[in-house]
Amino acid sequence: MDYILEVVKNLSPPIYTNCPDGASFHARLEVYQDGSIGNVAVYGWTDAVYVPMYIQAIKKSHIPKWPATMHSLVGRDYYVMWLSTGVYPLEPQGPD
Repeated sequence: MDYILEVVKNLSPPIYTNCPDGASFHARLEVYQDGSIGNVAVYGWTDAVYVPMYIQAIKKSHIPKWPATMHSLVGRDYYVMWLSTGVYPLEPQGPD
């Protein structure tokens, strides 16, 4: 679905750019007809400092409104979306 690609493309950059090395997590979010996002939960790697920033970045993302056919496909007023991200550290570099 092109709409799902639009959602991912429009997520706020701090979701990914503020990840420390080794951060890997899954997020569950509800995308509503008007493009708003609610009920965000983060699973996996968690950090009391960073997780609230991720949740706020997700909620502040500018998501387009649903296309006309979306409601009939989803069958309710929101779409449950799962995201998975991982920012893995580079391999340690040994002495040359």
